[in-house]
Amino acid sequence: MLVVATGGDDPAGAEQAGDLNGARVVSAAHLSLKLAAISELAISSLAERGVSLRDARIIALTVERFTVGHVLEEQSPPPDVTGFDLETFRAAHPASVTAIQEYFEPGRSVDDLFRDCLAVVIAGAAVVGRQ
Repeated sequence: MLVVATGGDDPAGAEQAGDLNGARVVSAAHLSLKLAAISELAISSLAERGVSLRDARIIALTVERFTVGHVLEEQSPPPDVTGFDLETFRAAHPASVTAIQEYFEPGRSVDDLFRDCLAVVIAGAAVVGRQ
């Protein structure tokens, strides 16, 4: 497996790779045979359905990067909310706060959010693939 993972400010970083969480290892993997196999399957599957290789690669890369970004955010430590005033924030961002509250009605989770956001990415990819 050809994985290049760096940790911290040390460019060699290989010894620190064990300190990285899963998403950081994948996002730092510039050349990985496993990731290449996943990309190959995604690209070839799209191409078999009439999507150009160029668009198939863009679609696969977009989904890969969206997924890694989502996982990185999910694995990040919670922000420091010391001094955060929700009412001031709500007054400045009423549409955002209401939209978040409405989305996370009882029974909805961050996993639902991932699936719904990915559905938007895929719907956009379907439009690109038809062009």
